[in-house]
Amino acid sequence: MHGCKTDGEIQNNMFSMMAKVRGTKEFFAQRGMEVKWMIKELGPPTLFLTCSCSEWFSEPFVNHLRTINASVPGVDKMTAAELCAMDPVQVSIHFQKKWDAIFTKLIKAKENPIFGEVVDHFRRIEYQNRGTAHVHCVLWIKDAPVIGKSSHEEIEAYIRKICCCSCPDPNDSPMLYDLVQKFQVHKCNRYCTKAYKHNGKFYKKCRFGFPRPLKSGFEISDVIDCLAVDTSKQPRKRLYNLPRKDNEQFINDYNPALLIANESNVDVQYIGHLGSRLPYYITYYMTKYERAEQDELWKDIFTSGKSLGSRAMPFMLKSVKSRQVGANEAADRLLGHHLYSKSRQTRFADLQTSDKAKRVLKPASEIDRILKAKPDSENIFFAHWVLDMYPARPPTLENISLYNFMGWYERDRAGKDGEMKIESLGYYLRKRRYTPYIVTHQTVNPNQSHES
Repeated sequence: MHGCKTDGEIQNNMFSMMAKVRGTKEFFAQRGMEVKWMIKELGPPTLFLTCSCSEWFSEPFVNHLRTINASVPGVDKMTAAELCAMDPVQVSIHFQKKWDAIFTKLIKAKENPIFGEVVDHFRRIEYQNRGTAHVHCVLWIKDAPVIGKSSHEEIEAYIRKICCCSCPDPNDSPMLYDLVQKFQVHKCNRYCTKAYKHNGKFYKKCRFGFPRPLKSGFEISDVIDCLAVDTSKQPRKRLYNLPRKDNEQFINDYNPALLIANESNVDVQYIGHLGSRLPYYITYYMTKYERAEQDELWKDIFTSGKSLGSRAMPFMLKSVKSRQVGANEAADRLLGHHLYSKSRQTRFADLQTSDKAKRVLKPASEIDRILKAKPDSENIFFAHWVLDMYPARPPTLENISLYNFMGWYERDRAGKDGEMKIESLGYYLRKRRYTPYIVTHQTVNPNQSHES
């Protein structure tokens, strides 16, 4: 029947609506797609960073909590962990300010940034099991070496410059030694230990690859060997191994300056290679969502005998209520803290035909004025970038591609440059100063498309 939507169309609309709700599966799926488009446009990211939060180990911050909560009975006898649990607002504010300072003053410093000049980034705050926050970050570094393009010597020099796994001398670097021993030494537990069977016997392995192998020098592996599935279920090869002594086998790779600034566990991994699944694995890892009752709702809605349309609204209402949020995440949301940050904006190119393309309605007041003047007017939508703006572009942009047109230009109602005016639509075009949009579009599977 004309006007009725299929289950697929309803599901797409539900995805679009739920993607606006922070913390949902759809919200992080959309972030994941943005990272994948960044990788397609910018190439493989150079580094993958993880920085944890351990504010209860910071003596100045713990003293600050005691001071501002002095009126609370028994505050002097509370442990650091109890103080942080009691005041998640201050913990969230402290972590946000600390991480922003690290990112702007250390990672993206104007002079001597610790990893090199950062040209693009994507970072996200995650809450482990609805508890304390930690940051995942991918960085694109200017002129950083890329496996397959740069020499092994260039790659080794860069990796050894930005991270290490050494155990500092307690006499020469007592502060760094204490931080490494407290935060960087991995201790295997049930979370990371997995059992596997080999030649009829059961063995245990750490899924993070500890203990790391002893190495007298730097070693880089073949990318294919690192990604291939091992039938014996042994840990896959690491992309590279740093020189490592016997007392360093359980030390996770770190950057000394970042560790000192963060005062908590840090993980620094070099990616920098083309044509592999690793960047996409990292995309999934850093934009994964926390499972909640919503997963069961999705399962229920697709196993029910009823149509998706009849169950869409109850599902959406239940899914909004089912999201469980920890105290730290709740504090961040109420304080208006950003849960993610990226260096590039995306713009969607709707390449559907005019009868299927999605259009944005003008404000209700403007539509009312248009219809009063001309009741049969169809001019109730904003101009479509692909169907309206690009075909009507001014003569000065006659040879520009649709991709560059949508990537570099904004539209304004007012302007001074007459050569950049679209007369038929009443818009002026304005070129972006620094970086273009990353233009996205619907991807088509040629084996499933109706056009194939």
